[in-house]
Parts: sequence; structure tokens; C-alpha cells
Amino acid sequence: MPTPSLPLNPCTRQGVLAALLCSSLAALAPVHATETEHLGLRVLPATKPLAIDGDAADWDLSGGIFACGDVENQREQFAMWAHASWDADHLYLLARFRDPTPLNNPGQVEGDYGFAGDSLQFRVIVGSGDQARGSHWTCWRGRDGKTIMDVAYGVKFDQGALKDAQTKGAQQAFRIAADRSGYAQELAIPWALIAPAGFKPSAGAAIRLTFEPNFTVGTNGRLTVKELFAPGQQVDRVFTFMSPQTWGSATLMGVGAVAPAPVRLSDRREFAVHLDGGMPVVDWTGLVKQKTLAGHKKISFTMPFDGYISLNILAADGSVARQLLNTAFYAKGAHEVLWDGLTTFSWRDPGEPVPAGNYTWQALVHPGLGLSLVGWAANSGSAPWDGPTGKENWGGDEGLPISAASAGDRVLLGWSFAEAGKAMVACDLDGAVSWKHSRQGMSGCTQVASDGKYVFGVNGSVYRIALADGSYVPWPGRDSPDLAPKDLLDSAQHAKIPDEISALAANGGTLVMAVAKGDALLVVDAVSGALRKVISVPAVTALAARDATHVYASSNHDGVVLVDTVTGQVTPFAAVKDVWGLACDASGGVYAAVRGGAQQVVV
Repeated sequence: MPTPSLPLNPCTRQGVLAALLCSSLAALAPVHATETEHLGLRVLPATKPLAIDGDAADWDLSGGIFACGDVENQREQFAMWAHASWDADHLYLLARFRDPTPLNNPGQVEGDYGFAGDSLQFRVIVGSGDQARGSHWTCWRGRDGKTIMDVAYGVKFDQGALKDAQTKGAQQAFRIAADRSGYAQELAIPWALIAPAGFKPSAGAAIRLTFEPNFTVGTNGRLTVKELFAPGQQVDRVFTFMSPQTWGSATLMGVGAVAPAPVRLSDRREFAVHLDGGMPVVDWTGLVKQKTLAGHKKISFTMPFDGYISLNILAADGSVARQLLNTAFYAKGAHEVLWDGLTTFSWRDPGEPVPAGNYTWQALVHPGLGLSLVGWAANSGSAPWDGPTGKENWGGDEGLPISAASAGDRVLLGWSFAEAGKAMVACDLDGAVSWKHSRQGMSGCTQVASDGKYVFGVNGSVYRIALADGSYVPWPGRDSPDLAPKDLLDSAQHAKIPDEISALAANGGTLVMAVAKGDALLVVDAVSGALRKVISVPAVTALAARDATHVYASSNHDGVVLVDTVTGQVTPFAAVKDVWGLACDASGGVYAAVRGGAQQVVV
């Protein structure tokens, strides 16, 4: 940039110092992300039972609070108004979401965690002392339109669970805004599901409550907001579910139509709220303020792009008299800043008036640091991150590839553990990803098998998904894709055969589970989930299905046997020891993965 001359007349230190102390010296910069942080919620009385239909028309919205993780930038895109009401039988909640992609949670209620996308989570404690009852709620609608209100009881998640409170009288309804700028989620929760025995709600009573609205970002991304906290406590927006001492207070009011409370931010600023046609409206005046330098010498410059500028003022001898701007952000275009005539300041020294004379300035500008992708390692996907198609990333990010199976032109691969990645990948014979899957949040897939229609994986229990697209396929009558030995055996059998699956095989509508610690094979109907037979085979660590009625099994690492799953007959097949993996081909060949000193595949 040019170095214009700045003639400077004598000035008094007192006058310059006064100008310095009464102004902010921060240059223009990208606006900050400030969270909302409310310290109380008024639960207004319902004069009559509310219709749970997703319509806010019958609600008194005067007591609501606004939740957003970045009010400067996201208040119109990722935010929520939270309202609460009560009567003798129910706690009512209304969440009015601002969301550019309303109700696009990618999960299925049968097996996924709702908080991975559009959902409302809230945590509540009713009662006090030893009689207090805590619960964690995750309420959402899946990609197929099914809804669920999942509950985990106990502040420490140690008092049982209810898979869907809708089966016990809880209600919820959703309604997308006409302009698709968001949606409403309305809930009615019987006090009996959240309060201790004998609790009777009354005006003036208080409960502990905190909200966690979640948003789907893109196809599989997640944004979460935390709102309603206790005063005097260090706010925990990361492990809120583990920090009940930070949960806020919600007071059951005796009257409604209250004066709306201001929106409170984490920096303690407040913004007035008024009702317009019964709807709360925030006056955001003053939310974002442009900060400028104070002074009397103008310096004009033009930014060639949105970026950062460092500007020094130079004395006649070329020395730096003042570092005026230090990596300050400015938008493309013309700008003007002021210099107060002082030298560079520090926290110890406010700066000294410079001598009278001619000064010039020089500046360095740049658009900011950038990244250029060169490549990546340890990931066989088309990109090492999740992308818009859901097929870019590859495998588990916190484990090792540990299981494999094939079904026609599909190859199924399982990883021991995944958090951000996926524990199971289905790909074609060229390695192109067809779909990816994880059995809820952080999980693994230690065993995998397919009968050509379904895929069976092991993450503790056996779970079932569709080969075509990786969607959950619940077992008939169970509303769950999971199946474990405890679901198949009577108490006497289960006492000897634990819920630890050591191997899987599937073919022609038959699923075989091996339980090495129980010396057992469980033969299961792959469609109905019914137990057909229990066959005693010592310590099976590998299985491969020859056809719909026979499997090969590595027994006790002492050899491979052939098992008739209809009759239960066990016949020695190959005296190959230390076999940890088995597979069959279409022509009848059997492949055995041998560990120990051999480290070979034996055919």
C-alpha cells in the first residue's frame, strides 16, 4: 500500500491520553459468537388442556425464552423459542425452531440417537432432596416420519429407561412453518412420568430444567445449543448432561400474560422483548457495534478484498512510530481510520505523544490463511470426511477393520470402533461406498454377516439392517433391530449362555449366532427372529455358512467342524488349528484364517 505523508502539529500528552482512554482501540473485526444465557423460566398456567397439534395458537407465549448459540450470526437460522405451561396433570413444552432445513433428522427412531440431528432434548428434576426425580428426554421425528420420546431416568442415568414415553401417555406433535423457515414441536408430559410419587404441582413451585435443541447441518452434521442455567454456577455447555448443578430453574406461575423477559446473553447484555400479535419479538438494536479508533489524523485506504491489514506509521527516519493496526479485519472497499498521535501502547504504557513532523504509513494486507488439500492417509474413501452424499468418508475413526462379509456384488466391512466415522461400510467390488452405518453414536461392528437381504452386525447385541440401503429393520413384535441371547433363551439357558456374540453366519433366511463362552450356536429365523435350535459346540470363534442348513465352525481353535443347523449334527471337517476367520465361496471352497506362527489363509 502507499506511504502518504502525515504532517503532525504539536499536541499535549494530556489531550491525546484522554482521547485514548475514552475509546476502544480494537479495529473492525469479524463479529463474535455470543450465546444466550437465561437464568430462569416462567411456566405459565394452562387454563384448559392444550391441544397437542404443533400449533401455538392456543399458547400464552409471554413467558418464553430465546435460545441461540451465536446471536450475531445465527439468530434467524439456528435458534429456538422455548415456552412452558402446566396444569394438574401435565407439563407442557413448546419449542419453536428457526431452522433452514426443518425436520430433516437423518436417523431412524428404531435404532439411532435422535440428538445427532433435529431434535429437542431437555433435562428435568422434579422434587427435592432424596425424593427428587431426574430424567433426560430426547424427543424427535425420524426420517420416515415416526416420532419418539426417549427417556433415561436418574440424574446419573442410573434409574432405568423408557424407550418411548408416548406408550405411557406422553404426547408430541410437529408442524413445519408455511415458509419452511422452521418448525414447532409441542409436547405434553404427564407429571407421573417426571415427578416423584405424591407430587402435586402448585403455583410457586419450582423445578430444575435445561434445554438442548439440536439441528441437522448439511446431511449428517449437528449443531447443538444449550440454554437455561442456574445463577452463580459455572456454565457447562459441553457436558451439560453431566452437570445438574448448572441446570436452571423453572417456576410454576399462578397467572399468565406476564411481561416478556428480555433476552439475556452470556456477556450479560439484555435485549428487550415485546409481543406483537401474541408473538414475542426481540429488539436487537445495538447487538453488533462497529468499533473504531479514536484520533484526529485521518488515514484512508482501500482493501482489495475481504481480509486482514497491519498498518504501521513511520517517522521521517523510517522507524516505526506507531503500530496502528495489527491483523485487523476489514471488508473489501474504502476505509478510514484515525490516529491519536501516540506511539504504540502496551498494558504498561499508554503511549507517548510523537514529536511534531511528517509521518508516513505502510500496510500489509492478506486474505487470511488458507488450506490446499494435497492428500490424506489411512482413509480409503473419496474424501477423509463426511460430505453431502454421505458416501465420502470411510470406516471407523477410532478402531481397526475387524470383520468382513460379502453379498452378491456388495462387500461389507466392519470396524472395532467408530465415533465420527462409521463402524460398517458397504461398498461395491471397486471399493466405491454404497452406504455407511453405525449402531447409534459411538459403536463398533465386531462381526458382520449377510443372507443376501439383510445385514447382521454385532455391537453388543446382533442388529439387523437392510442390505439395499443400510436402514434399520426391526424384528417383528419388538420395534427394535437388536436381538441378543437373552431375548431368545429362558432364564436357565441364559444363565449358561451369556450375551457375548463371538461369531455370525447367515444364509437363506437362517442366522447363526456363536457364543464361545456358552459353547453354543443359536440358530435363528433371519426373518422372524424366532429361535429354531440351540446346538452345543465348544468355543466357536469363527463361522461361515455353506448353505441355508449348514455352517462351518472353528471350535476351540482345535479344528473346523461342519454343523447341520436343522438336526444339530456336528461333523469334523478339517484339522486346522488356531482358526480365527472362515469364509466359503460359491464352488464349495473353504478359507480359514490361521493365526499363531502360520499367519496364513488355508484353503
